[in-house]
Amino acid sequence: MRIKILLFISLCLFLCGCTSVYDMSLEDVVNECNSGDLITLPTYTVSGGAGKVNVKKYYLLNGVESPIEGDTFRPEIPGEYKIIYRATDYAHQQVDETYNLNVIPNGTGFNLLTVYESPISLT
Repeated sequence: MRIKILLFISLCLFLCGCTSVYDMSLEDVVNECNSGDLITLPTYTVSGGAGKVNVKKYYLLNGVESPIEGDTFRPEIPGEYKIIYRATDYAHQQVDETYNLNVIPNGTGFNLLTVYESPISLT
């Protein structure tokens, strides 16, 4: 039933000339940082779409996509990250805007994440 409703909504949007999510832009993009740095994610602007547009953020590292909560991000592992902003409108039309973030080692020789995950013996 839900699929029929979505198809009906999509058809109505098409017939009335409503557009899909067709444009998303990012401002103040950071393309490089050290591992462990807290970076502020870019602000975004979305135009077009059908009804309310919902934007969620993700990062892709080593083939694994993970959500980002909030407006900041602290990459702990050096490597090439893909930052993804995914806009979805009321009719479930979707558009991604992406950029690459190069995370370089912080020079300390260890990762804070590794330190916190190490087992500690108190004997």
